[in-house]
Amino acid sequence: MKFPGFSRFAAGVALPVSCLRSEKSFGVGEFLDLVPLGSWCRDAGLDTVQILPVNDTGFQPSPYSALSAYALHPLYLRPDALPELKSPAAGAKSLRGEIEKMRGRLEARPRINFDRVLGAKLDLFKRIYGLSAEDIAGDEALHAWMERNPWIRAYALFCSLKEENGGESWVRWKKLARPSGKDIDREWENPGRKKDLLFHAWLQMRLEEQFREAAAELDGMGVLLKGDLPILMSEDSADVWANPDFFRRDLRAGAPPDMFSVTGQNWGFPVYDWDALRGNGFSWWKERLRRADLFYHAYRIDHVLGFFRIWAVPEKETSGVLGFYKPSRFIMRREFEDRGFSEGRLRWLTLPHVAGADIRAVFGDDADGIVRELFDRLGGEDLFLFKEKVGEALIEGLALPPERRNALLSWYRDRALIETAPDSYAPSWYRDGSKAYRSLGDGEKRIFDELVRSEEHTSELQSRQVI
Repeated sequence: MKFPGFSRFAAGVALPVSCLRSEKSFGVGEFLDLVPLGSWCRDAGLDTVQILPVNDTGFQPSPYSALSAYALHPLYLRPDALPELKSPAAGAKSLRGEIEKMRGRLEARPRINFDRVLGAKLDLFKRIYGLSAEDIAGDEALHAWMERNPWIRAYALFCSLKEENGGESWVRWKKLARPSGKDIDREWENPGRKKDLLFHAWLQMRLEEQFREAAAELDGMGVLLKGDLPILMSEDSADVWANPDFFRRDLRAGAPPDMFSVTGQNWGFPVYDWDALRGNGFSWWKERLRRADLFYHAYRIDHVLGFFRIWAVPEKETSGVLGFYKPSRFIMRREFEDRGFSEGRLRWLTLPHVAGADIRAVFGDDADGIVRELFDRLGGEDLFLFKEKVGEALIEGLALPPERRNALLSWYRDRALIETAPDSYAPSWYRDGSKAYRSLGDGEKRIFDELVRSEEHTSELQSRQVI
């Protein structure tokens, strides 16, 4: 792959901003610590600094679990570089003294105490903001910045409400769990909330200023800054909260089973509803890329293949076993019916059928209770189907010995087909080893395999065409 202006290989370092602790940092690396790193790279003959994502993740330390697609993490803001602290007022002078003492305590620790440092910084930023709150409220530069960054309205309200709710996920909020645009506008007009909302807007403006300052310094040195954008968003994010139509919360992104994990991966992030994003002109993604362009010479998009195809797992599952590729050319019910598969045969392939004898063998005297809780009897047979509510998450949450829980999970995952939508099916990852597939006659297996190969071939072609 060739890029304009690049005629040779580039070399550099890749690291999280948090590790760049200097004599000026505050218990953790900060955006302005990129400047001395850039000087070192230039002197060492290195071209590039690549950093991990710097999105706000709240008190979740993983940089890939973003609670905002646009907001920067307050962790990386340098307190004593804020212009509000340059005031000759007694309050600012007192805070400058406190900052030096706090810096000494936090920097004395050889490892980063994420929660402690972030908590201390947020408290400090609120006090600094309080020194000039009235001036900040009337600051034309801040209001102009907010006009250029309309995402700040939902993000600031999300942060304010999250703090009110003790850090709980918005899914469990009693109020404003699913706000409309009018709800967000109304809260911004609420005099009792306005000061807090402006705090979060001011904080993001200052973060952007310090990050852009550092990026400009590196640019002047001839050192490239490369960023990293997490493709997916945490369910507990301002974006999923404020733009639910852009996400499929009934599906989670992950990876299929492989030689490293027989149950695959489930990352817990909702997948995108690309039709909804397309209907909005992809404005949400365009704004993400515009923001990245403010800071980076180049950037990678984490798991960029997710733009074309992703392993989607139903919400109630915890592993990646029962996932399927999306988008894909799924097998439709009529295709099975046209080839002689009855409704009962299709159900046999799709839903795990558990023999009563197997349940009694594992659960003994507790079998009746387990059946009542998790199973429905199939007609008058000694054969049972899992209740619709049951998923891996429910099974793993049961207070059972590991061998009993594992037996339930093994039965639950044992299927040849996965229903992706009404009358639409994908082959399960372990279909060939499923009890249902092994019970088919040779002719049925041949038809089943032909349909699966057709689905896989068509899906592969579609993926290539999209790319």
